[in-house]
Amino acid sequence: MAGLSKVGAQKHLNKVNVLYVEDKSSIRTTIRNVLAQEGLTQTRDFMRLEPVRVTLMSEMPDLLILDAEMEDRSGDAIQLVRDIRYGKLGKNPYIPIIATLWSADSHLIGRIVDSGADDILLKPFSPNGLMDRIKALISARKEFIVTSDYIGPDRRKDANRNSAIPSMVVPNTLEAKVRGKEISHLELSRAIASVNNQVNELKMQRNAFQISFVVEMLQPKLIAGEKTQEVEDFVRRLHRSASDTASRLHGTGYEHVSELCETLTTVSLSLLSDLENPSEKDIKLIKPLSDAILLAFNPDSDAEALSSQITGAVSGFQKRQAEKRRLREQQELDKKATEDLSAE
Repeated sequence: MAGLSKVGAQKHLNKVNVLYVEDKSSIRTTIRNVLAQEGLTQTRDFMRLEPVRVTLMSEMPDLLILDAEMEDRSGDAIQLVRDIRYGKLGKNPYIPIIATLWSADSHLIGRIVDSGADDILLKPFSPNGLMDRIKALISARKEFIVTSDYIGPDRRKDANRNSAIPSMVVPNTLEAKVRGKEISHLELSRAIASVNNQVNELKMQRNAFQISFVVEMLQPKLIAGEKTQEVEDFVRRLHRSASDTASRLHGTGYEHVSELCETLTTVSLSLLSDLENPSEKDIKLIKPLSDAILLAFNPDSDAEALSSQITGAVSGFQKRQAEKRRLREQQELDKKATEDLSAE
């Protein structure tokens, strides 16, 4: 196995536990045989997602390769990946994941990226192409980052951008087994638990920032009586962030923030229930609640400095939105001009 022999002895590949998910039987058989020929003999293939979910609840495989366009009564493949990364499915949120797909549709690819998959491989792909991706997950796997709506590999092209968001090394049993390292189930469980604690704390901190950002965008619109889809989307984001934070507080050093988060969750639900005529009390409450939550998760930070960060984030967002609108308007003008010339 020329591709992997440089990073680990081939004799160790037969210890790697691979789950391969593909509904096309011919492709499934071909790839399973290819992996076996390369030494990855412990590969189990599945034609549906539901048994994969069951397997993940009882085992900790070292690599998951799945068709991102699959779905069945248990859900779709992209949600499965997201459930893994958010710790809702399986015992190891950090299993290396390669998503395969036929379509190069940008929306679909965006959903896969946002789910937290490590890599994307377009079909049809060559055996060497797949082996190269596996090799990268062994020798050069990206560190993970946590934001308010993402847990997964760091895909920032500019290492200096968003430097306030730290990256972390996560457990990689694929690398460990290929390199011949002994893996203790107890040590692995402890390593996963340690990273889970880091992820949980970072997620709460990013949620707190997201809550303040959304409130800064939302409150003026509510006061002005705007009744747009954007307003509803912001309220839903506020509710998601507040409720997610509340669910993560138990057993942490931030349990005292629980009442604030639960109150904000209730207030955001109240706003959602009547966006046509939102309560003035609810509109006034969201700002002091968001400020208190942000300060609670950043006790060593200056309130003015935090406010400046939020203002800067809002300003940047508004500029990006304005640029998108300008580009769309320009495209419409260009399209109209082309149509007018054609009519002549």
